[in-house]
Amino acid sequence: MKILIKIFSLVLLVSALLSLSSCAKLKQFFGGEVIKDDLPEDGASLIGEIDPKRPGAYNFLFVRESDRAGDALAFMVCQMDLPSSSLSMMQIPADLYIRTENASSLSQIYANGYAHAKSLGFSKNDCAVSAAKTVSEALEKTLRISMDYHIVANKESVDSYVSLLGGLIINLSFDFTTNEGITHPAGSRYLDGDAVANYLEYDRFRDYESEINAARLVLASVHETLLGMLTSENIAVHMVQAKPFFSTDLPTRDGYDIFFLRKLIQVSEENWKITELCTSPMSTQEGEYRVVHYNTALEQLNSFFAMYREDMIARPEGDENIKNKIVLDPDSLLTNKDNIILNAIYKSAKSIPAIYNVADIRVGSLQIFQK
Repeated sequence: MKILIKIFSLVLLVSALLSLSSCAKLKQFFGGEVIKDDLPEDGASLIGEIDPKRPGAYNFLFVRESDRAGDALAFMVCQMDLPSSSLSMMQIPADLYIRTENASSLSQIYANGYAHAKSLGFSKNDCAVSAAKTVSEALEKTLRISMDYHIVANKESVDSYVSLLGGLIINLSFDFTTNEGITHPAGSRYLDGDAVANYLEYDRFRDYESEINAARLVLASVHETLLGMLTSENIAVHMVQAKPFFSTDLPTRDGYDIFFLRKLIQVSEENWKITELCTSPMSTQEGEYRVVHYNTALEQLNSFFAMYREDMIARPEGDENIKNKIVLDPDSLLTNKDNIILNAIYKSAKSIPAIYNVADIRVGSLQIFQK
């Protein structure tokens, strides 16, 4: 009799659980996998909140290191918009001024994050991804750009990947000499992986604009090359060959990485767009930085990325308690009010930087000069 009572009680318990929980919640309760189709639709979370991000927009943080681990040379946010089949990229300077407890620039935040991960015994790849995530946290706290995935490349990565592509055609605006002493005359030239890596780290670019334009030139050539070589038959093989060159948290499971690569080659030249965050250089006692122009950056982010269902807003002076709104740099971490010149740059207006696509770059719209 007692056995029958226990069995009956167990049946009642299971029935109660089934009546109170969906299958997805039972899976969460017992530690199982949550199936994507079981999640609420239209961006709603499990507790009923609305996700402010536009559906179908994924943000990637791309970090380029030097040949020294933990030394970030450049950052770029790439937004892939699946509904419009577009790719929008924004270059963010490594020396962007940002105040934290232990750093005053993005590159310092990255270096600190890398060192911390290394002290915990992480692998080289995991250190890079961990450091990239610390930068993501800083960008979300200030520029309000939330990242979905991270990709870190160093000089060896660039060399290996460009070699996998079979080299790139680069339209050089001046005679370029590599570290090995090989000179490539001005004009449309084939560069192998080592030469491209050297070109990106060339120390004789005349100014910041020339440096970031060189990176745009290489990225546009990579996109053109991928469009010409990848097909539905070889795309999976390419991903298997290429992914080990980079440190990334882009998942392989269920073909997520191949899915995004497939979407990348569906982006037309006109819908491949690149620009830079609106900043100006500033010299302080602590070092050389680039300071964001607050209002211009706000307009730029709302129009170029349009990450959210509603535009983010500026922080009204004296109002620190704006609820239910996405506020650019809510804690004023991108400025220092004690530095009159720095804060003046932060508050001043500046024209929005130009936006280029592959076609623009091919016809020579980029100005690249050497010293």
